[in-house]
Amino acid sequence: MCQAAIRSWKAACNLSRTFPLNEMSKYRAVFDPRPLGASFTAEPFDQEFLITSEQKVRALTTVTHVFPSCDLLPENLLRFYVCFSDSMQRGRALDEISLFDSDGRPVEDVLYRPPVELWDRTMRHLTVLLDPRRLKRWVGPNVELGPPLRVGQEYTLEIGSGMIDLFGRPLLERFCKRFLVGDLVREPIAVGSWKILTPMTGSRQALVLMFMNPLDWALVLHTITIGSADGSVIDGQVVVDQHERRWSFTPTSPWVAGVYHVRVGSSLEDVCGNSITGPFDRPLRKEPHLATDLNGSLLIFQLR
Repeated sequence: MCQAAIRSWKAACNLSRTFPLNEMSKYRAVFDPRPLGASFTAEPFDQEFLITSEQKVRALTTVTHVFPSCDLLPENLLRFYVCFSDSMQRGRALDEISLFDSDGRPVEDVLYRPPVELWDRTMRHLTVLLDPRRLKRWVGPNVELGPPLRVGQEYTLEIGSGMIDLFGRPLLERFCKRFLVGDLVREPIAVGSWKILTPMTGSRQALVLMFMNPLDWALVLHTITIGSADGSVIDGQVVVDQHERRWSFTPTSPWVAGVYHVRVGSSLEDVCGNSITGPFDRPLRKEPHLATDLNGSLLIFQLR
């Protein structure tokens, strides 16, 4: 009985290979065990089924964004964030990510090549650093080679299509970000200079913060929170746009009258690595301790 069933199954498989089943067509399968000597049924089994279309082919991965998103970047820019449409594999950034000058020539010794590529947990966001040793004044590489970028020069950051996604496929196409280099920024983040656009009480309008200079895309998403007067954090959705100079917060529930706190974490940085506690390349102090405000900054607004 078992051998006969196996032969019948093989014959059915061969038939399906010779005459493939059509998508979105209805079929009826009949199995009659009686010739095999089975006595548990007097009638053959009958089952109708539908062949659905095959699963949609997954689109090839692309570079969706590069931050900072502005095309005019400061001379002492610290990092780029390269964002992909799908999860990626490690090990290709060294060969596939390069910086070129306006004549299309590779700019050497500008991008920092860490021992381990700097991916986030989703493997969709890669941090690409410019060499911090050339950004910090009074440090050997900066003294010998100068800063990585030059004011007034045009550059192209290129992400080659040889980057490999989680499914072993190359990117759909290479991605290029062209930008012009402007003046450097060495001031701490001045939270007190931010402009606050308050929403209407009873609405779910967005609370908006406007910044003087572009902030670090990844950090600004997670280091600013809104709290009520009793200290509880308010739930909501954050959007960062206008070249990382605007932060918008839409609450889950409508705003109610009261006092609110905008809490800014001390880890917040701008695109040059300057924080609320000081510039990125400030000289080392001789004091035995650094006067760092680990609690960050606080802004207060009231809704009536």
